[in-house]
Amino acid sequence: MQAEYDYILFDLPPTFSDEVRGILKQCDAVYVPIILGEFEISGLKNVSDEINSLGIRLGGIFVTMFQAKTDNALMRDVRSALQERMMETVIPYSQTVRQSQKSGLPLEPYFLMRGTPKTPRTWKIVHAYEDLTREILRREC
Repeated sequence: MQAEYDYILFDLPPTFSDEVRGILKQCDAVYVPIILGEFEISGLKNVSDEINSLGIRLGGIFVTMFQAKTDNALMRDVRSALQERMMETVIPYSQTVRQSQKSGLPLEPYFLMRGTPKTPRTWKIVHAYEDLTREILRREC
C-alpha cells in the first residue's frame, strides 16, 4: 500500500550528483537554504540554472546560520537582488543544531531531553524552523 503525503521535505547535499538530480525531478518545488557568504551567494545562479534545467519550480530561498552582527548589510543586498524569491524567514546561527545532530535527535526532542526551558530566547532556533515551515506552507497553498 502506498501512503499519500501532502508534503515531503528532503534535506539534500549541496551538490548536483545524479542521485540528487533524480530526487529533485520528483519534486514540485525546491527551497534553497543559503549562508550569507560571497562564495555561497555567487553560486546561487548555478543552483537556479540547474533547478530550471530540471523543470522544477524554485519555491524560495532562505538564509540559514544568520549572525546579525556580521550579516545585516549583506542580507539587505541579497533581499534587494532576489526580491520575491527571498523568503522572510531567517534561521539564526545556533550551536545547538550541531549538538542535536551529534546526539542523533531533532531539535525539539533534543531540547526536551536536556530539559531546556521553553522560553522565546532558548527555543529561538526551534521557532525559526516552525516559522519556515509556515512560510513554505503559505507559498504552496
